[in-house]
Amino acid sequence: MSRFPDLARAAFDARSLRTIASGGIAGLCLVAAICPWRLLLGNGHAEDTALLFIAALCWWLPRVGAAGPRLAAQFRPFALLTAAVWTLLIPFVVLSLLQGLKGMTLITLETPLVHYATVFAISLLALPPVFLGIGLAYQQQRANDVRATWHWPIAFGLSCVFASTCLLPFFGARVIGWTGLICGAALLVAERWALSAERFAPDSEETLVGMRLRPEWTGSLLAILTGGALAVACYVASQLIPRNLTNDLALVAGVLLSCSLAMLIRHGRTREPRAYSSSLSLLFLAAWISTIAAGYPLWVWCCLQMNAWVSSLPLLLLLRTLLLMAFVLPAGLIIRRLAGPTLDLGMPASHPIKMALGFSIFPWLTWSPSSAAMLTAGAALTFAFVAWAKEGFPIPHRTWQRWSTAGLACTAVLGLWFGQNLNPRYAEKILFSSHTLQSLRQGIDADQLPWIDEGRQVAAFDSANDHYSLSRYRGSQMVVRHNGLSTGMISTDPGSCPHSAADVLPMLLPLAFHPDAENVLLLGIHPAALLTCQEYPLRVVRTLDGSAASHQLLNWLEQNVAGWNLTGGPEFQFGRIDPLLALYSSHNCEYDLIVCPLTQPADAAAASYTAQEFYQQVFARLSANGMFAQRIPYYDLGPDVIQSITATMQSVFPEVEIVETVPGELVFLCARDHLPRIDEALVERLKSPQCRKLLGQAGWDWSMVLGRGGLTSDAVATYTADSRKLNTAANGRFAASLSQEVSRWGNKANATREALARHGEALRAGLKEESVAQEVTHRLEDLSLAHRMQQDHPNDPWGYRAALKERLKERPRSQLVHVKHEGLKRMLDPEDRVRKEYLQSLGDAARQPHPPLEAIVRLTAYEEPFDPLVSLFVHHEAIQLMERCETPDVALQYRNLLHTIYFANSQDQSVRNVSSALNLVCDNAAVTTSPAAQWDHVNSLMQVLAQRWQLRLQAGKPSKYDAVDAEQSSLAVAKAVDLLSKHYADAGMTADEWKLRHMSLEQSLLRPLRQHRSVQLRQVPVTPLAAAPATTEPAAATK
Repeated sequence: MSRFPDLARAAFDARSLRTIASGGIAGLCLVAAICPWRLLLGNGHAEDTALLFIAALCWWLPRVGAAGPRLAAQFRPFALLTAAVWTLLIPFVVLSLLQGLKGMTLITLETPLVHYATVFAISLLALPPVFLGIGLAYQQQRANDVRATWHWPIAFGLSCVFASTCLLPFFGARVIGWTGLICGAALLVAERWALSAERFAPDSEETLVGMRLRPEWTGSLLAILTGGALAVACYVASQLIPRNLTNDLALVAGVLLSCSLAMLIRHGRTREPRAYSSSLSLLFLAAWISTIAAGYPLWVWCCLQMNAWVSSLPLLLLLRTLLLMAFVLPAGLIIRRLAGPTLDLGMPASHPIKMALGFSIFPWLTWSPSSAAMLTAGAALTFAFVAWAKEGFPIPHRTWQRWSTAGLACTAVLGLWFGQNLNPRYAEKILFSSHTLQSLRQGIDADQLPWIDEGRQVAAFDSANDHYSLSRYRGSQMVVRHNGLSTGMISTDPGSCPHSAADVLPMLLPLAFHPDAENVLLLGIHPAALLTCQEYPLRVVRTLDGSAASHQLLNWLEQNVAGWNLTGGPEFQFGRIDPLLALYSSHNCEYDLIVCPLTQPADAAAASYTAQEFYQQVFARLSANGMFAQRIPYYDLGPDVIQSITATMQSVFPEVEIVETVPGELVFLCARDHLPRIDEALVERLKSPQCRKLLGQAGWDWSMVLGRGGLTSDAVATYTADSRKLNTAANGRFAASLSQEVSRWGNKANATREALARHGEALRAGLKEESVAQEVTHRLEDLSLAHRMQQDHPNDPWGYRAALKERLKERPRSQLVHVKHEGLKRMLDPEDRVRKEYLQSLGDAARQPHPPLEAIVRLTAYEEPFDPLVSLFVHHEAIQLMERCETPDVALQYRNLLHTIYFANSQDQSVRNVSSALNLVCDNAAVTTSPAAQWDHVNSLMQVLAQRWQLRLQAGKPSKYDAVDAEQSSLAVAKAVDLLSKHYADAGMTADEWKLRHMSLEQSLLRPLRQHRSVQLRQVPVTPLAAAPATTEPAAATK
């Protein structure tokens, strides 16, 4: 008899079709069950661990004692139908359990042990019927058909991927659950009819024999290390492709398909079971984890090519799914060896629990991900050698076995040597940036992409499912990234380099709209939001964030950033717990403001933070006049997605308004009762000192807020009138479609902007008071004039002086003030009085041949409060005055130069101030705090100089100063390149990294500047030398 099944036996007969149908229905049940559970509880490490342990327990329970197998055999025929019924009840069960947390205080729930126990308890009451039903359904098919060993897992894995990718975005989890229920009932009828008609005997499990690991301790060790290796693979996958439900199920499908492949290869062996080398299994695991870590640059390159060149959404999803499945393919082969020949009763019941234990232990390791991965691979390699020694150092007899074993050993050793390749430092800069993808399409080499800008990573923080990093830009700006996605930016020196208005306004707007906020709840650690709260007279600011890495980032800022100080203001409270779970607990107060500073659409938590159940819990935590604000970027979102989010909010909150803070960014303002109106009181709150200070640090005036577009509550009602799609955790449709919408190519932002513009108008249109509206209009006119002067006359903006005097003459403002012993008296408006005093101080300093330093310092104090016709030009005046000062302050001069550079218009083409700043910082290291800071400042100024020369050359407008500007720029660039070349090690860069950065500067700045100078020199007329006078004396050579 042949070892392998013949073609006739392998054909898809009715029995195998029922097996495939059972696996497909089981996949539908899993998707319909996991989707609402994920949306309600979150995607943290506690949830992942609970999911694995419950799956392992459901594998173990039917095998406990003598009664377990008997009960399992009785319920097996109805297991799949029971699982399908329970999937429809899971949303209601989880919500009911979460409502029970109201009796638990937030402080108690923040305790790590209580948090994990709560998640485990909820999951243990909600998920076991599904997992038990799926497991028993597999055993039922396995008992009826031997081919179910590989048919069923393949159908189960493919069904999971297909349902999450193709069915869930269009029909939702509820429809998938009902489909599974109907199909499960039909399959039960078909099996009962087949049993009565065919009356076949189940296949004997003794016909399949295979390999077993020896000894027992190696099986337990292999199971634990496999769990750790799966944790490493999942971490790497989350750094390459944004995590979502589809990607998680692709990893599950990869494990199942590899198990099925191994069973298919081994099927049909009839010889006695042989002892399989445990050392080879451990060696295989070491090679697998080493390949994942050492091959990280290759995985980054693959994802980069997919993101840059694959425009077809189905093809992109397919390629990503295949890559994720490839990561965990070896895990299925190892599980196959642990399970034995049947993938059923042959595996010890404790092995899945040990794998879940290994998965949960990995995130608690305090080392970096690369160190933890190498520790896992090193442990597997060490134990492989120990097991090989206990086996007596056997050598495989066949040649191909010897070569494959040697290859695995070499791969494991080389992987340990190159394990430091597992570093998201470069991947996070290039995989999720449209600028780098566009540069790649334009021909920039992939190795050079991380260095096309001045960004340099200064710190990184890792936890179970998260990677946070801080990168320095413009010398003083810190960009925060979470799993590669940019989540915010702050300036460590807002006097010389601005904050990002996109990060400040989501917190400032609700604080300005609310008349008397005291208690504030922040959902997620966001540095810019915390700094904004620090300036306001609040009582308590509570922040909830379940990631350990985000809290490490906050501690780093407190210890290493001089300007970071959260003392002396409100009481800040930081809780390490997922906000989704924390909102269900009992809080000690109601909140006047609940703010979600950023909901990144590509992040896994975005679907949960835009679900109706989430908004209902936020609504329940607000005070009587409480407000909720949420920031959602729409760069990658089409109009249907934004309309669906708005309709979901409107189904919970009585009033919803939308404000576009900056192009591509929306802030949703919602109220428990009603929103404050746009009136004179709001204008006064915007003119408050703290508000003007924060806006000024971002380069904004208070009037710019009222000049932004938005939708009032009535306009929002019209905007969502034809939308019937609400985002709920029960259907999960939005969760699946959101990730696909982000990946879809198209002009989505413009389409969304046009849809909003049809219903929106400027916020100032709501002002009913004519005098207030006129003040806002005049203020915006001043701002427009200032920006126009910056753009048209970047090197000599002195025309603002005449404009300032003209404003004081043509539009004088006055107000009635009560003066002691004189009664009411009409006096100059404070704003005009400050402008007048500024002009007087400027005139006094300018008339002196050598203005004193104290006068220059007093002049720069007029920068605050922000005035568009003063704050944007006072530093230009200070620079000119400092050049005549007998005792100049070099540090102050450098800060003034930086202010004129970084607070300028985005289309500014001036290069003289940049060249002056480069010369100053290269010659005076004391203007910065450290050698690394000096390197960062020079590198950032070089990037700005490159951008401005590119704008200048693209404009093609000749200037009589081009030759002088090019000469000054060339001298400054030469000095800067010399400093960067000598001190790149101070910034933590290697020689190869500096070489790549130098190549980028060569292409973007040095080479274009040289070419432009050569063109300028060719245009300079050259006067020919006068001819020498003729002589009558013979030449010496002719004598």
